[in-house]
Amino acid sequence: MNDAEKGASAPILVRQAADEIAAVAASLEQLGDLDAARIAYRAAAEIDLGDSELQQSWGGPFNGQQKRCALFLDLIERADPQAIIETGTYRGTTTKFMAEHFQRAIFTCEIVPRQFFQSQKKLAIYPQVSVVEADSRRFLEDILTQKADGTPLFIYLDAHWQEDLPLREELEIILHHRQPSIIMVDDFRVPFDEGYKFDDYGPGKVLDLRILGFLRDEPVQIFFPKTPSEHETGAKRGCVVLSTGDLAPLAKPN
Repeated sequence: MNDAEKGASAPILVRQAADEIAAVAASLEQLGDLDAARIAYRAAAEIDLGDSELQQSWGGPFNGQQKRCALFLDLIERADPQAIIETGTYRGTTTKFMAEHFQRAIFTCEIVPRQFFQSQKKLAIYPQVSVVEADSRRFLEDILTQKADGTPLFIYLDAHWQEDLPLREELEIILHHRQPSIIMVDDFRVPFDEGYKFDDYGPGKVLDLRILGFLRDEPVQIFFPKTPSEHETGAKRGCVVLSTGDLAPLAKPN
């Protein structure tokens, strides 16, 4: 193996080592040794933090999509929310972008310990960011109970993953609390533009308008980005923007 090949294989070996440590952590967790499991998860996270490719997951903030970043900034400017609430921190890439452009409180949750420890340390330099290790439903219930003051919120929902699709429950919790909110849902099918990718986990678990059918009688308006997918960058994941109450005129994407 020449020097170039060794250099190329080194990051792969490091990543494999982190994966093996995380597997040990999961085994310890199953055996009930939670303290040891947490130590192992944190060790895997420390290795991941040194992996620059991993830390730019999905190509950067909002899946590396420049138009989506611009849409977020536009919505924040127009709606002037008092806080941002995010579900599904993952590696904190999008949260970091939010923190660089929003000085008020940001609350975010991640349920996977390995990703939680990464994002917690990565975002520690931003005093306005609170990272919580929790299921998104419990997290939303706790935060929205605390924020019950009627001020506008921006909520970013990105906690859906494989067999667990909490989107409907998340939206029901948000609507129950009656906070004026602009809600952006990631990985959502954009009608009439198949260039935008979306999550499909099988029957009844497709992120498209059918999953929002229960909102028919709710005071919610639904918007999609106007930017054609061919003009977007990065992973080209679709999204939908929902607005409640008087925020509808402010939420319409340009």
